[in-house]
Amino acid sequence: MGAETPLSFSTIVAWKRFEFISCREVLEKLAAHTGDPLSAVAEFLKHIGVHNQNTACLVGPERRVEPIDDSASVEAILDETIRSGSIPDSVSVWDQANATADGDGWMRGAFVIDLRKQKFSCPDSLEEAPPLTKTSINPGAPQPPEWAVEMRGMPSLSLSEAASVMAGVDPHDSPWDFDQDSERRIKRFLRMLTLAVDAGELSGSTWSDDRNAQQEIAHAELRAWCRSRGYLWLVPEIAPTPATDAEALALIDDLKLANGHLSAMVDELVAARDHAVADDGSAAEIARLKANVEHLLSERDALSQANDRLRSVLLPRTDYLVPVVAAVQREFWADWDDTRPRPKSEVIVAWVMEKFPDVVRSVVIAGAVDKVACPFSRDPRDAKRL
Repeated sequence: MGAETPLSFSTIVAWKRFEFISCREVLEKLAAHTGDPLSAVAEFLKHIGVHNQNTACLVGPERRVEPIDDSASVEAILDETIRSGSIPDSVSVWDQANATADGDGWMRGAFVIDLRKQKFSCPDSLEEAPPLTKTSINPGAPQPPEWAVEMRGMPSLSLSEAASVMAGVDPHDSPWDFDQDSERRIKRFLRMLTLAVDAGELSGSTWSDDRNAQQEIAHAELRAWCRSRGYLWLVPEIAPTPATDAEALALIDDLKLANGHLSAMVDELVAARDHAVADDGSAAEIARLKANVEHLLSERDALSQANDRLRSVLLPRTDYLVPVVAAVQREFWADWDDTRPRPKSEVIVAWVMEKFPDVVRSVVIAGAVDKVACPFSRDPRDAKRL
């Protein structure tokens, strides 16, 4: 399929989810930027009042970004951070679902703008977008590290192995090689997986004296659980190429949908760029938005080219050609009789390719449609009407 390949669907979802910034991400990145404790960051956010504007949350098993008008959840997370000095995983909110540090937060762009209005120097990390990862024609996870690819055949993983994978760390590296951030992420995911097994969300095996190392969870179950909760599972699936033309054409439809999402994102960035220009935004901000737009446009073009290349190697879907044949007969042959000149094949072929570009992808196919639709044999040796 050539060197260029389209974006993976998981990458496109990650870009859509990038519109959201969680309480945890804000608190951790601002604390790292200023060197202040988490409690001081939470106090600052409440003091300047940005906590109750542009709030959002992740909803549903797909973890879709949804703006909301209620700031109770983010306020509960900030209040608990101020009291305890650490970010809580979840906080009970009266008459509502529990607030979560990873699922409640703000719309990223609006939040950053509000911070800048307070003359606060925002760290670049608040606007670091997920990588635009390419994939093979089979949609899947972003390009995984080598160790994750080697784990594809494992039928099950221990709790500690699964937590390491979720944290983006090779579970078979020496613990001495882990940095503090990786250790914290592993502990967080380990706790999450343990609670999920205890709650019956995951099926764990029996264990004796070391639960983290001995309790195993089926690989497929882990993957499905992570997908349902919006967590990235780095180990790729072993996905075969399309076995039939029908499967490949169905995949084309999926690629077109993904291209539509990407186009919408480009339009949003263009609008944001134009807004920044109209409001006399800073030169740096305008330049950053222009660069993002240009990058996404190039990615969209690559996706479209890959889609076209996939179509070029497929046989036509015969059930799509039947309506084309009928259209040709209505257009050229419905009122034709022996007293009138016969429509020329080249005229019919050109008309078919112009009217049905998504179905008829070559002159050869258009010629086949012409032959089937024609009410007589074009072979000069055969003068009999069929």
